[in-house]
Amino acid sequence: MPQTFKSAFCQCFNCPEDQYGYEALKRCLYPHASAMWRILDLAGGRAVLAANAFIQMAGQAQSKEDLLDIINEYRDDIKPHSGFFAGRWKIRVSVERLVALHDEVRAKVPPTGANSNASAT
Repeated sequence: MPQTFKSAFCQCFNCPEDQYGYEALKRCLYPHASAMWRILDLAGGRAVLAANAFIQMAGQAQSKEDLLDIINEYRDDIKPHSGFFAGRWKIRVSVERLVALHDEVRAKVPPTGANSNASAT
């Protein structure tokens, strides 16, 4: 079974899996959103819930195609209801940064499915 993005990310950046959401979100927010994010995270709200849900969903992706499906679901179902800060000021996850992060992680961490098949033969 292919490795999830979450476990590959944690292996790549040497972080515990329970810190995945925080670490991945930190790398995927729009640059101007990082400064305000700490305040919004403490206060809660729709933007925070939407971003956290999206990052957790992305963590389950086992391929780039899975990630692209998750992004489409985010754009259709989550993003439109993520509130004023996310809509007006783009205090949210950057899809482009997430895809770039996914590509970086997958380039550094070899897929586990390929290794296990090679060692079985």
